[in-house]
Amino acid sequence: MSCEIKLLLVDNQPIWREGLQFTLRRHLPHTHFLYANSGRDALRCLRQQHVDILLSELILPDMHAFDLVRAIPSEKSSARSIVLAPTRTAALAAGARQAGACALLHWRIEPLALMQALHRIAAGDVVFELDRAITPLNLTNRESQILLSLHDGLSNKQISERLAMAEPTIKTHLRSLFDKLDVKNRTACVSAARRAGLL
Repeated sequence: MSCEIKLLLVDNQPIWREGLQFTLRRHLPHTHFLYANSGRDALRCLRQQHVDILLSELILPDMHAFDLVRAIPSEKSSARSIVLAPTRTAALAAGARQAGACALLHWRIEPLALMQALHRIAAGDVVFELDRAITPLNLTNRESQILLSLHDGLSNKQISERLAMAEPTIKTHLRSLFDKLDVKNRTACVSAARRAGLL
């Protein structure tokens, strides 16, 4: 990445952004940094100028990062997106892929590893690696996507619209998910998934 790239950092914590910019600028001197405090600010930025890579925290003040990533094509932007998360679980990786992200990285990623990931993503690669400390349950891709939708507080109808699935099929996946996590309802499912390191 010797030529200049435009990197949009999306987060509402200025101290985090400044620290990340300081780290990146030392290793990527040709990077031009842009900033957004929210998902809506990021979409506005994408409408107004070219962005090569969008780097966003998982939970933004006004939307989930995956919803931001899904909206990128509607802004006629070719920005490649990276989501930073507190854990890299099977459910989050599946959700990131489904949304169209190019990478799911740990938000405490070491600078060298971040540089390597940025080089790979700029070259057209994708980066999805699970945390080794986590032993995910044997969830299917659909179960992982539905789990993430439960985490987002979506109803069956909203999940149906998000994943383009029939509601009876979603109910079948939910029953399987509840059985695997040994729970009886949606709230308990999300709580159990967090304890298991799936969210």
